[in-house]
Amino acid sequence: EAKASDGTTAILAAASRGNVPAFDILVEAGANLSVRREDGYGALHLAALANSTVLLERMAARGLDLDATAADGASPLGEAAYWGATSAVATLLILGADPNLLAREGRPALLEAARARELEALELLLQANADPNLADGSTGNTALMLAANVGAIDIVQRLLASGAKVDTEAKDGWTAIEAAEMIGADDIVALLEESR
Repeated sequence: EAKASDGTTAILAAASRGNVPAFDILVEAGANLSVRREDGYGALHLAALANSTVLLERMAARGLDLDATAADGASPLGEAAYWGATSAVATLLILGADPNLLAREGRPALLEAARARELEALELLLQANADPNLADGSTGNTALMLAANVGAIDIVQRLLASGAKVDTEAKDGWTAIEAAEMIGADDIVALLEESR
């Protein structure tokens, strides 16, 4: 199979563009759906980033691992959550992707949505039973800490309503309150103090 310098094949190019007709032709011709680019991104990752629900459904039906991770640990669900590809988030969750999978740098998809201020993706993950207190495996940060640190009060409110713990400490000893104080988000600090 011909590859570009980054390892992209025709099937990966079709997935990255959400090009269903090209994808179908290539699959019918025997294209390898397990192929990955140099960075480890496969067709599922690229279809998720393209927000292509049809391609995600077709790949799941062919048995591709919905929780497959790239070389840097990125998962299709985590990437879709971070980039606000909410149709892909919803589809991956319906198809059975793990909302609590620790992916890139040990972060679950909920943390990716929180740090990117993607409220709709965060809502979908919480509805799929993503744990609002699941911490980043490398730093111990929670979604609440990251949302507080980027000043996303709407996400902070939603996480608190889902049972996020205010006083959880990251590995560096910081809490969500200190993360909000660091950026001068007094409204978030007050909200977190009230929620203790």
